[in-house]
This record gives sequence, structure tokens and C-alpha cells, in this order.
Amino acid sequence: VEHLKVGVDRRGGKEEEGNTERVQVFLRIRPLIEGEKDRGEEQGCVCIQDVGTLLLRPPREPLNMRSTERGVSQNVHKFTFTKISGPGTTQQEFFELTMKETVRDVLLGENRLLYTYGITNSGKTYTIQGEAMW
Repeated sequence: VEHLKVGVDRRGGKEEEGNTERVQVFLRIRPLIEGEKDRGEEQGCVCIQDVGTLLLRPPREPLNMRSTERGVSQNVHKFTFTKISGPGTTQQEFFELTMKETVRDVLLGENRLLYTYGITNSGKTYTIQGEAMW
């Protein structure tokens, strides 16, 4: 993300000019699970505008809102990421995009941080661990 920069000095001393790395922020949109599909839910309010821009639109028919709340927040919200992966992205593709270089760097002795963020049941554990192998 352009406006977030982290100064890095690999020798533990004072930060040097020009020795910065960008914080990368990736978004993975998980596919609907079977129960959500069975209930007729859809992802119509989520729109990937381009490789790094996401638009969130209000639901067409917000059934879970009281009639007095409808129309209160009808704004489209725009978010920018390093890269967005849609619901069709495989585990392998997401690893190649986000973690392959990081894992290589760690194996070469570099320090790296992986931080996942999202609401409960949003797919964080699945994204990191994949499906159970046992």
C-alpha cells in the first residue's frame, strides 16, 4: 500500500534513507459455503473493480434491516489493496501470490510478519492451513 511504509535496517542500527519496504495488504474473498448457497445468499454487494480495488455496495434488498433503517447507508465504499483474490482463487494460487517469496526469505534468515484479519468464519484459518490432510 503506497501510503504505508516501514523503515528497515537489517543491521539493527539507525534506519537509512531509501531502505524501506512497503507493507503489502492482500484480500482474499472466500467463496460462499454450501449453507449460504442453500439460503440463496449472493456476493452481489462485493465488486472487484480492478486487481487492487474493491467496491462494497449496499445490498439491493437488505432484508435484515428494519424498514426505518433502509436507505440510511446507501453509499458505495472503495478500498485499495496490494492485490485482490476472488472466490475462484485456489490455495496454490494464493500461496504463490502472497507467501512463496516470504517463505523463501524466512528460510534465508530474514524476519517476516504474517498477519491475518477478519471476522469469525471469514476464512482466515482455511487460507493459512488449507483443508485438513488427515
